[in-house]
Amino acid sequence: MVSEGSSTIPSENPPSEPPRKRRGRGPTRGKRSEKVVSTCGHKLKVEFNDQNRRVIGPNASSFANKMGIVVCSMVPLAVKGWKDIDHAQKMPMIERLKEKYEFETTKMIEESLDKSMNKQWNEYHCKLHKDFKNVGGIEDIGRAKRSKPNSVAEQVD
Repeated sequence: MVSEGSSTIPSENPPSEPPRKRRGRGPTRGKRSEKVVSTCGHKLKVEFNDQNRRVIGPNASSFANKMGIVVCSMVPLAVKGWKDIDHAQKMPMIERLKEKYEFETTKMIEESLDKSMNKQWNEYHCKLHKDFKNVGGIEDIGRAKRSKPNSVAEQVD
């Protein structure tokens, strides 16, 4: 005997294909800061907090984005770690930042920039390694070489 209030709902079959991955925002290219600098005619001012040695102010996020772009484009991929880069190789990166941003270059600020660039490089290097493993890694080195990320082709010598 079936009670009047009960009903059975057929179970839905899960879709046969996996859900598509959303596209996302993509890598930053620093176009907004370039536009602001070109329209204003002067460099964007950034300040560093003395206590935690971080960039503060309205241009802090665009400065951090530009730093990531500079680090990813100027550091050779063969570098295993940030400590393998000497001071002479880091100075052109700081000079590249100074082309668009105005800031002092004291010892404290250089240390802060070094720490931030280290973090940017580690994140970028980790992402590249993850991509390398996803496309075959050591097992299929030929495929990994053929399918290099777009950011690698944009490297400046």
